[in-house]
Amino acid sequence: MISAHCIRHQINIRSSRTLCRQLNYLLPVLLSHSLTTCTTNLYTTPKQNNNQNVSKRFLSKNKKQKQPPKAPRPPRPPKQPKEKISSQDTGNIPPLLLYQTASPNVFISSIAIDDMNSMQDENEHENQNDHNDATIHPKSLFNETKVPTTFAKSIFEYISPKAFNHELPSGKIPEIAVLGRSNVGKSSLLNALTNHKNLARISKRPGRTQQVNYFGQFDREDSNEVESKTPIGYIIDLPGYGYAKAPDDVVSEWQKNTQDFITSRQERGALQRIYILIDSRRGIDLVDSSIMSWLDINGISYTVVITKCDAVRKPIVVKVANEICMRYHSQMLGNNLLLHDDNEEEEQDNMVGLQSPFVHVTSSRKNVGIIELMCAVEGDFYVGNVNAKSRNYGNEFKNTR
Repeated sequence: MISAHCIRHQINIRSSRTLCRQLNYLLPVLLSHSLTTCTTNLYTTPKQNNNQNVSKRFLSKNKKQKQPPKAPRPPRPPKQPKEKISSQDTGNIPPLLLYQTASPNVFISSIAIDDMNSMQDENEHENQNDHNDATIHPKSLFNETKVPTTFAKSIFEYISPKAFNHELPSGKIPEIAVLGRSNVGKSSLLNALTNHKNLARISKRPGRTQQVNYFGQFDREDSNEVESKTPIGYIIDLPGYGYAKAPDDVVSEWQKNTQDFITSRQERGALQRIYILIDSRRGIDLVDSSIMSWLDINGISYTVVITKCDAVRKPIVVKVANEICMRYHSQMLGNNLLLHDDNEEEEQDNMVGLQSPFVHVTSSRKNVGIIELMCAVEGDFYVGNVNAKSRNYGNEFKNTR
């Protein structure tokens, strides 16, 4: 008898054979089908993407075509040739009425040089035997580049009102005053001129100086106290005019007191000159012109100093200096007309404006033009009765103070 196990084994063998036959038949079919599907996927996907890109481009083209066309640009106007400015057609450019001295920081009015040279020519014609070829040339002025000896051998100190017994000095020590608009850089210029950092208080608030301050120039070798020293000269710090952060009544009061102080010192003969400071960024305004006119009327000598020259370009500085020289030029022309008029002899005493023909250009921050200004102050201290009599006036000052 055949066991059940053998029967099952035979059945499995038969079934496996049939299965192999089926697999031998179906295997190439399945392989061919898989290969065809893979190849179709490989070749159909990019075609679909291309079709999608083409459809997007087509839609975008249709959208662009649907938009209205842009208006054409107007034609550009033809370029016009630039007009050449001739030397005769200068327009609104004022003429240059100044000369530059040996220092680039000092200018002088051209009419002052021309008048001095013409006067020398007239003197030569009168004295034909004396042949003097000493014509004044602008480059021969302010040719020193060193600190003046009086400034190098002296020191400046603040003099309190107690030293004057709360009164103005009664002697004839020479004085020069510094005046300017508020926030013009007056305190910084005084510190640079006196070679001190904190002699005059510097403040960002305009109108800080509200009273008259005296700074004395003393010999370094004099070791006495300030009250017993003999000063060479005084530099006076006057309150600023114009805009100031203070009440209007206070500003008007101290400006009136400043005018009274200037006239009183002028009458005593102590005040030699006033240095008016002009900001290079603003130039001369109506307030500055009114102050200069007031000084002309009262017969007070003054020199214009341009400050903060490092804040602007050089042509702007020259423009401001030229405006100042134009003012001096107009004064001299007016005086010449009055001199040739015989009917107005009574008005000839009040016709001369005492503006200096020199214009100083300074910068306290970069120490520009300070040496030239020292030379000018030294000349004011030693003009006329100050040159050899300052020591005698100092003794008189001790007795009267």
